[in-house]
Amino acid sequence: MSRSRHRHGRAGRAALFVVLCGVLLLGFPASVPARAVPPSPPAGPENSPDQAPMVIVPSGAPAPPALTAASAVLLDVASGRVLYAKAGAVQRPPASLTKVMTALLALEGGGLDEPVEVSEAAANVGGSSLWLAAGETQTLRDLLYGLLLRSGNDAAMAIAEHVAGNADDFALLMNRRAAAIGVTATHFRNPHGLPTSGHVSTATDLALIAREALLREDFRQIVATRRHVIPWPGQPWDRAVYNENRLLWLYPGADGVKTGWTEEAGRCLIASATREGWPLVAVLLDAPEMWTDATELLDWGFASFRCLELYAAGSQVSRVRVAGAAERWVPLAAGRSVRLAVLPGEEARIEVVPVAPSFVRSPLKAGTQAGSLRLAVDGVPLAAVPLVVAENVPPGGIVGRFVEDLWVLLLETLRRVLAPDATPDATMDAMPGATMDATPDGARGAARSESAPA
Repeated sequence: MSRSRHRHGRAGRAALFVVLCGVLLLGFPASVPARAVPPSPPAGPENSPDQAPMVIVPSGAPAPPALTAASAVLLDVASGRVLYAKAGAVQRPPASLTKVMTALLALEGGGLDEPVEVSEAAANVGGSSLWLAAGETQTLRDLLYGLLLRSGNDAAMAIAEHVAGNADDFALLMNRRAAAIGVTATHFRNPHGLPTSGHVSTATDLALIAREALLREDFRQIVATRRHVIPWPGQPWDRAVYNENRLLWLYPGADGVKTGWTEEAGRCLIASATREGWPLVAVLLDAPEMWTDATELLDWGFASFRCLELYAAGSQVSRVRVAGAAERWVPLAAGRSVRLAVLPGEEARIEVVPVAPSFVRSPLKAGTQAGSLRLAVDGVPLAAVPLVVAENVPPGGIVGRFVEDLWVLLLETLRRVLAPDATPDATMDAMPGATMDATPDGARGAARSESAPA
């Protein structure tokens, strides 16, 4: 009798499991799982400063120019693809190129019209300066212009203290943001780039940081500005600051980004240019002829590659189910245009993979990120483009919410039964227990003073 009850108990649990599977399978039509693409590796093997620098370009690219820079990288801003790397993974002092991260954090914090009071510590920072006085008040916006055009170290310190309270805590924010971008060999110790032990980055990392900043319209507007006027309290005139990036005057399409120099770092430059809506960014570290290097590297990039648009911004890429509804789907669209720098004949080797949750929960506003579109060429992963909800998803009412909650409960139960040790991916907080797959809709396969450190 005991063994009979045991057999009946096991049969009952098996029946319950079959019922759970049936309920879920009725609502989930077959879909093609999307492969998650791992983070992009560095551009190439790391070289020590004493080794001959290794130059890496995509297979089939024309011969690149010979550069004077100790380290250099050319990056496609749209996709994050490295088009050229010379000792791109070697750690070096970044000098004032540090200020790109300082500006990015300030812009992401918002409040550009907020007043910032300059502390005595900020006013007394050495090197390149806006001549800020202790107790002076400027808007965060004007300090950013002084930071990125004139390379004011005092502006950098004032911004850091305004955002984080002090420079040390701001450096922690800088490193946290760098890790979120995916850079692996950068460590910031201050907001301005003056020489400090352990304050290092690489050409590849700085290119990725610059790309993140260049995706912002407000950052692009500042670094493309040639002249800006900043109030000067107590003086009969204002401060007129001029951009120290000579390429804005000399190179067709130049629109950024930042110069830098210290005796330890040498001459450094992040140079961006856009032609026919296609932006490239070059990073040069310890480059005696940085203006020539930048011109030749950008020319080579624009001549060797072309920009291929895979999806226009707002075009539908895939769709995702709304929880609790067998036939309720919401389209997912590209959050921005999906473009990629390619060589002739590379189109067939491009992989575009939509990665989205199995379902989303209502309500959702149009434009809410709900996944990503992963790009790769020859299996090398590139940057991901956000996938956003293309239309509003209204709430389903009391009954609808109950059905959604039941749906999520059943899915979570099934996940725990089938893979109790697995950790579910969560693209959004509103997607508990989500697993990453998608139903694709036609997704494609295959002139400054060099004596003042900045």
